[in-house]
Amino acid sequence: MTTEDYIDSMEVPDTDSVPALKRETLRGVDLFKLLAAVLIVYMHTYCSDLGVAGQWVKDVLSTACVPFFFICSGYFFRRGMDRSLAEGGEAGEAAWFKRYLLRLVKMYLAWSLLTLPVSFLVIERGHPDFSVFMKALYQFRLFFLTGSIGIYWYILALILCTLIIRWCRKRGLTGWLAAVSAVLFLYGCLYNSPVNHQQKVFEIIHVLFGSERNFLNVGLFFILAGFMLPAGRLASMRRKPLLIVLLAFSVLVRTWESRHLGTNFTQALIAMAAFFVAATFRFDWLGRMSQKIRHLSIGLYVLHFPFILLFDFYLRRGTVVDFPAAMAFSVAVFYFLSMLFPAAGSVLFGYSRK
Repeated sequence: MTTEDYIDSMEVPDTDSVPALKRETLRGVDLFKLLAAVLIVYMHTYCSDLGVAGQWVKDVLSTACVPFFFICSGYFFRRGMDRSLAEGGEAGEAAWFKRYLLRLVKMYLAWSLLTLPVSFLVIERGHPDFSVFMKALYQFRLFFLTGSIGIYWYILALILCTLIIRWCRKRGLTGWLAAVSAVLFLYGCLYNSPVNHQQKVFEIIHVLFGSERNFLNVGLFFILAGFMLPAGRLASMRRKPLLIVLLAFSVLVRTWESRHLGTNFTQALIAMAAFFVAATFRFDWLGRMSQKIRHLSIGLYVLHFPFILLFDFYLRRGTVVDFPAAMAFSVAVFYFLSMLFPAAGSVLFGYSRK
């Protein structure tokens, strides 16, 4: 495995053993990422037609999945930085980060271009009264701030937040950045809550991003949370049953919050607890499947949303139709591209070719 694999790597260094740099394999994180990707597809294809249980899955479980993705990315980003620095010094770390960032940028540009017709469709259907200038401005906002077609904000947030985090770490400002990210996260949660009655204090989020799902109000907080976790120790943590209890407790708290408050603060508890459980259980039985399901999780994320916009823009066909159709399409296209066009697949799904 090369250092490029740290964009989404499951093998990371134990910095306490530098320069020997042992590696821990976190196959559980791969498995949980696949489950999270499936729940994200469910969230975007749910047609509010499966009663209380269906709504609970969407409101309680699915909302924590992108934060979980961010925590994973932040954790492995830190491990990639530490390893490249230990092996190659500042020059080695700079070279690694350049490759890391380039792969993200290529991935984001590729999907932005491929889904440009879908993006035009979204703007036309959502704002048919906009002038050509306003539609162009909206497209600009999507690409640079919101995330292309509204779903690729995860990739955009990774690009922008890793630049911010690396810059602050080099200058010893990580602690200050953590405080700022926490404030921005709480601000975003208040924006997306009953507290928001279109007050002026929330107008900046509405104008710039349209929602709290952006690199400042969500991405930075969760990526930095993963980035600041201790290196090389998670897989050996004890008290694993206690972590399972913590995950169950966080689900209960999130359920209560969703039902009685209508806010999203405790999605952070589920995302963090899920990451600890995933990282501390070895799941050795996965073997080499671990890497394949890691790549598939990204494939599900990037492929399902443009499909559902074209297949059922207003979600009228029903969850039992939309969800399996989006899953089947995403899996089929992922394997088609990965097997027949590996060079294109490595760009589109963000993994390095061996």
